[in-house]
Amino acid sequence: MLRRTFWLAALAACSSSPSAGAPDRATLACAQTIDAACGTAASSCVRKWADLPRCGRMLGTRPCGAYMAFVTSGVDTSSTSYYDASGSLVAIVDFGLVRAGCVAGPSPFVEPSCGELTPLPACADAGP
Repeated sequence: MLRRTFWLAALAACSSSPSAGAPDRATLACAQTIDAACGTAASSCVRKWADLPRCGRMLGTRPCGAYMAFVTSGVDTSSTSYYDASGSLVAIVDFGLVRAGCVAGPSPFVEPSCGELTPLPACADAGP
């Protein structure tokens, strides 16, 4: 029950009034631009869809309106990176026990409605 209450509170804190015609979508204020978030050597951003991993545990993709989304999941966290039709990174949205909201992207960013998650296949064993 506590976890459910947290998620409802987190969603309420991150969203504003829904835009007309899109009642299921959250409008988020992104903390910084993609360039600012991804411009450091310590950044783990993958700026192009073509450069994303094609296998791995806890990873998946899903169609999201005009975007494709790459989802990285953990035990109590997830991060979704949204890519446009050209394959460029547009926004990064995190959900977790410590932080929830738009990490980077345009502000405001309207989260699109998404289809089903397709998990990536496991990577082949690299050997002993």
